[in-house]
Amino acid sequence: MVLQREKDMSILNSRFAILRNSIETSVGLNLTSLTVVSENFFRDLLNMLLRSKFVNLNVDLGNAAAIDLGDISKGMCIQVTATPGKSKIVDTVDKFVKYNLNGNYTRLIVLITTKKLAYQVAKISDTKSCFTLDVKKDVWDWTDLLKLANDLPQEELTAVRSFVEEGIQIEAAASPVNEFDRKLFAEFCDLIANRGEIRFFKENDFVAQFAPNRIAGLREFVETWDDAVHVFNDQEVEAKREKLYAVAKELAYGIARYTTPTIHGMISVWPNHVDHNASTDWIKREAKILNDFAAKFVAEHEVFISIGREKLG
Repeated sequence: MVLQREKDMSILNSRFAILRNSIETSVGLNLTSLTVVSENFFRDLLNMLLRSKFVNLNVDLGNAAAIDLGDISKGMCIQVTATPGKSKIVDTVDKFVKYNLNGNYTRLIVLITTKKLAYQVAKISDTKSCFTLDVKKDVWDWTDLLKLANDLPQEELTAVRSFVEEGIQIEAAASPVNEFDRKLFAEFCDLIANRGEIRFFKENDFVAQFAPNRIAGLREFVETWDDAVHVFNDQEVEAKREKLYAVAKELAYGIARYTTPTIHGMISVWPNHVDHNASTDWIKREAKILNDFAAKFVAEHEVFISIGREKLG
């Protein structure tokens, strides 16, 4: 049984990925038309997600400085940009104050339509310290939009999904190989397949201790590949990625549950305080659980690599 909420969120995740990929490609080719056209899409989407009354200030005021969308009644405004760099955010905050927009709006949000970065600052202020933007709270990307959608009541979520389905149409690919999918598959291979981790999971017995870096790719995969950014356009490849992610998460969580740090910076199911001459049946059982999880992960990885190479080259 598939819950309606799960279905709605899955569709949103997929369609958001399509638009994000298109914007990213346009930016790479120095084409700005898609970003401009999509402003009204984001206006309507954010009005649904936030129950707001944003207007497109570029339409109403003519190429408004610093911000694109504004809701005077809420004192909230949004800059929609495909440029994720810190310098873009700093420039936005400076212009926001320069044009006295902080007199009309108390909150400025920067919506990154590609992918926000891991910014090394918590706050960004203008040169005169008249306004401060909370980076963690007010720099958004697609992941934040998905969180807002998931917080909506079911009826409103379904309405958002219908709007997004109509606004982001799926067209048949001109080529059997989507360039974004090809790059995403290469990114995955660099993360796990090319690191030699699969050989480790094939040959390792979790009774033995091991170095944390032997599972670094697995951990990063589980931590970062469950969002709109890492969705394949090819439905068959994406279905295999989802299955692989599920077993990878099972393995990563199992390792976190059953292992503990040991001396010399290693990891083991055998805690330091347990005498190696003591009964070890429970340790062997936990090691077997991890070995079984690893075998499932290796099997799904081989299936995913096979379909990826077949369809994406």
